[in-house]
Amino acid sequence: MLSVFLALAVLGTVAMAAPWNNTVVTTDGVVRGETIGDVIYFHSIPFASPPVGGLRFAPPTPPTPWSGVRDVSALPPLCPQIKILDLDILGSEDCLYLHVYVPRHDPDVVLPVMFWIYGGGYTFGDAYEFSIYDGTNLALNENVIVVAPNYRVGSFGFMALNELANEAGGTTGNYGLQDQQLALKWAQANVAKFGGDPNKITIFGESAGGFSVCWHLVSPGSAGLFSHAIMESGSCDSPQFFQSLDNAVAFNTEYAAGCGCQQTGDALVSCLRGLNTVDLMSCSINATSNLAQNRDAFLQYVTPGGVIPALWPFMPWGPAIDGSKLGLLDTPLALLTAGQFNKVPTIFGTNQNEGTIFVPAIILMVPGTNFPPQDADIEKALYRVFDMYPSANVAAVVPKVIAQYPAANYDGGWARASDLLTHYFFTCGVRRSARAIIDHGVPLWLYHFEYRFSFIEYDLLGDYHASELVFVWDNQFPPILHTFTSRDAAIADAFGLYWTNLGRFDSPNDPAVPVQWPQYSSSSNLNLNISYPIGTSANLLQPFCDFWDGIVKELAQ
Repeated sequence: MLSVFLALAVLGTVAMAAPWNNTVVTTDGVVRGETIGDVIYFHSIPFASPPVGGLRFAPPTPPTPWSGVRDVSALPPLCPQIKILDLDILGSEDCLYLHVYVPRHDPDVVLPVMFWIYGGGYTFGDAYEFSIYDGTNLALNENVIVVAPNYRVGSFGFMALNELANEAGGTTGNYGLQDQQLALKWAQANVAKFGGDPNKITIFGESAGGFSVCWHLVSPGSAGLFSHAIMESGSCDSPQFFQSLDNAVAFNTEYAAGCGCQQTGDALVSCLRGLNTVDLMSCSINATSNLAQNRDAFLQYVTPGGVIPALWPFMPWGPAIDGSKLGLLDTPLALLTAGQFNKVPTIFGTNQNEGTIFVPAIILMVPGTNFPPQDADIEKALYRVFDMYPSANVAAVVPKVIAQYPAANYDGGWARASDLLTHYFFTCGVRRSARAIIDHGVPLWLYHFEYRFSFIEYDLLGDYHASELVFVWDNQFPPILHTFTSRDAAIADAFGLYWTNLGRFDSPNDPAVPVQWPQYSSSSNLNLNISYPIGTSANLLQPFCDFWDGIVKELAQ
């Protein structure tokens, strides 16, 4: 009887829900949030020490415990980034805080946890994003705990240098992802105290947040920290983001030189850490300004003999394949294919028109191009996007890609370039990763967002990249443009059910969902069409994806 009592006492930390209280004792100290209506908001809980001084460009460390009660009701600063519209600097390096949303709930029930990872091309973004990611409705409607951490972006999160690897046990260029991992460890240790179940933590992310989900799927350090995963519009094999160590170090070495740090060894690290935040960020601003005036001259200045990331200056940063278990051992797809991943039930999916918002960036990435792009501009863009592959391979595949997307099939270059980007980077890459996962017996559900929503931008952009987020979060942001119709509300309800069911039931299905979502298999090729009405279909873009599977192999051979 004593052994049973002890076992129950131990399990009580997991199985017994915490009371609904705005003051919680965490592993680092007592925090007090703010109760508004039926939700308690803890907006700025520190999960790491401020990454400043000697902790800049280093893996995060746990926070220093505090005494007394810490008020965490105010929004935290976002991590340093450039405000795109006017090249201003936003944020503070003291930014590693997380949000927790706790709905009013039965104190005898422990709640599933939804752990959000935001996107932004590893260049911008934060866990609140002007209220786009406000977790109120998701928490209330689906009776879940929502946890959302900030993580470092840009050079602060992805500076890859051999000198930094030497001081950090062999890892470099993955600090933003390691921030996410430390936040997951915080959730494992603390979420029960807020009423959540540490055995039911679903990580979900979009765009770079989706890339991050794939990083966690293959990271040994993330094993056991989450139970389910959702990747929205992500990638597990993009060489534009999952960068070889050589390429990442070459670029960052020259980037550092452009910031006035041309030393080597410890002196280089000291120089970079000695720059104030504004000066370090100004390197990017000056680079972008110079680029607008004379891109060719700027490229010569920044990378003499180095490597320009394919998406520079739009989104040049990404995880470095540093060969370390603390960072990234290989391209995530290679690890998925080899079965070296955290095998949890998973949802993957993409939007029908992912590429529309990226096509205008071609004029930044490729000198002398036009918008909308002409035929020659699309060809130039392909050479730029494939820049990390052997030049002979690129020269061999570009004509094949052009032929696969004949101009006669499109009403202008914008639509043509958009389809090409959507299929190459998103839809077909996600199919490759989905098939690698299911080959190891792991359940996965595939979706395609193709809903004709009511917002003003649809006629121009369609189901563009990130357009599903207002429905996932059930946030009509901005309300003046995104006021829901009854159909929009039904789509938001469906997203909420499918997404949270995965963590609650190990499947997106329950009797309340609009349509039972078939599990993905390479034989049936069934996916969910998130449209109105919601339905299922088979063989999503199969001719194009079969084509791209061959092209990717040919590029890499």
